[in-house]
Amino acid sequence: MHASPSRRLSLAFAALLAALAALSLGNRSEAEEPVDSLTSLLSELRKSEALYLNLDVRWRTQYSHLSDLSPFGDTVLKSGSYEGRTVQQGNMHRVEFRGQYVTFGGKVAPVHRVTAFDGAETRSLEDRLTYIANIVDHARYDSNSLDFHMFPLRTRHLCVPLSTWLAGHEATMAHPRGPKRLDSEHVAWLDGRERIEGLECCRIVIEYFRPGSDRTSPTDRRVLWLAIDRNYLPIRAQGYNLFKSSTLPVESTSYQELRELQHGVWYPAQVTHVGYDEQRLSQNDHQAAHRTVHTIKGVSLNPGFEVGFFQEVAFPAGAMVYRVSGEKIVESFRQE
Repeated sequence: MHASPSRRLSLAFAALLAALAALSLGNRSEAEEPVDSLTSLLSELRKSEALYLNLDVRWRTQYSHLSDLSPFGDTVLKSGSYEGRTVQQGNMHRVEFRGQYVTFGGKVAPVHRVTAFDGAETRSLEDRLTYIANIVDHARYDSNSLDFHMFPLRTRHLCVPLSTWLAGHEATMAHPRGPKRLDSEHVAWLDGRERIEGLECCRIVIEYFRPGSDRTSPTDRRVLWLAIDRNYLPIRAQGYNLFKSSTLPVESTSYQELRELQHGVWYPAQVTHVGYDEQRLSQNDHQAAHRTVHTIKGVSLNPGFEVGFFQEVAFPAGAMVYRVSGEKIVESFRQE
């Protein structure tokens, strides 16, 4: 028995629809792949980080302890205010910030720090009661440099990109800007998706372990929510001290007012970090202890400075200057 022409046409049309559906599913799978595994997510994150490789940012940081009573004595920082600028241009960079801090005992102290690398040599200056200056024959980095992806991790004083940190302990230590040592080891994984403030996010979990352990008993945990359509910026983060509580965070970070600098490139107008009283967590008492607010005052993706901008670090008279080759001091003198 032979199928009628109309029947054959219907079967052919159904086969065509099935083929198109299979093709569509294949394309959809490729489109969703960036958030299907940590490896593919990190690949997308690196592409986003590359959008900010040339950057000129002016910022203000304000810190305040939320209690009038010092938990550890009069020398503890009660408040601080700093204004700074980060410029990244090709393989050159400059970070400078200036301000002051106030202790619970009423001491007011100035803060001033500059790190500048011209592609060959780093010149740095820091006020430590007296000025200390360095001239180094290679690149050095300042963990206070502003990186839009790294706000939730600023307290760890890191200079590596977020994609490297999320790749794990070994990748972090092997990175050219990696730390010489860390007081913990960490692993990260993709823990699905979640919608935060209307934005589809990848939820990343990072767990920390004692160095050299078998990595089965974490001491700390951090959760990041990376907004897929906002350059994978970590718009929310929470950190947990697992010795105190696995449900109440000891710190939290949130991005406020994401702005589009140019088509497809986003940044936060403000980032707020809150630290909670660790001693109260084990009693299920979630009380904020201190707050840090970072306000972005201006951003440009097209800095066009001459090389001199990355060389001019004036050493004040009386500053102790150290010339460093590799990691060895080869000369020292007091600036006249």
